[in-house]
Amino acid sequence: FDKRKLDLYFQGEPHTTHVLIEWVLDGDSGYLLTGFCAKGGHGQVQRWLAYQHHYYYDNPFSLDRIPVIVDDQVTLYDKFSSILRQAKQSGTSLSVYFDDEKTKYM
Repeated sequence: FDKRKLDLYFQGEPHTTHVLIEWVLDGDSGYLLTGFCAKGGHGQVQRWLAYQHHYYYDNPFSLDRIPVIVDDQVTLYDKFSSILRQAKQSGTSLSVYFDDEKTKYM
């Protein structure tokens, strides 16, 4: 079992990392996209967020369309965070968990 800490993935210059998993649910239950986005560098995670999105058909936040890469460039944490906040406010089925709000979930 690999016990590396998350900070070890953020060696070197500051950068953004995205991790996404699409779950195919049983029967006609659709899909569940779970994701994690973080920014950090020099051995430290500076900010992170996690999200989930339940859906039945292709949409702007399904696995093939969620804007984690735009014009062959990784979408930076601050921009992606803003995109998710706007989508959440517009009524999508996104649930977003921000590191600065983590006490809400405990």
